[in-house]
Amino acid sequence: MAQLLESGKAQTLKEAYEIASEPLETMVNQRLEQVQVKTPQANQEAVKQAKAKAVSTKSSTPSGSVSTIRQRIGVLYCLKQWTI
Repeated sequence: MAQLLESGKAQTLKEAYEIASEPLETMVNQRLEQVQVKTPQANQEAVKQAKAKAVSTKSSTPSGSVSTIRQRIGVLYCLKQWTI
């Protein structure tokens, strides 16, 4: 910034700062635009992958009759009583 002031390209410190920081601001803004364009595409791709890996809840229910399940619960309850 001192070089900008000494060479006369900037008259004040504020002007020198604006001139010196302009390339960085331009680069940051360009990068933000790139990220903002890619984000919706990445989100859509993630949703597609998640849907493809989703587990059907209908097939994941336990099989067996209600009486069998009650028997198992009863056995687990008895085992718990023995360990106490």
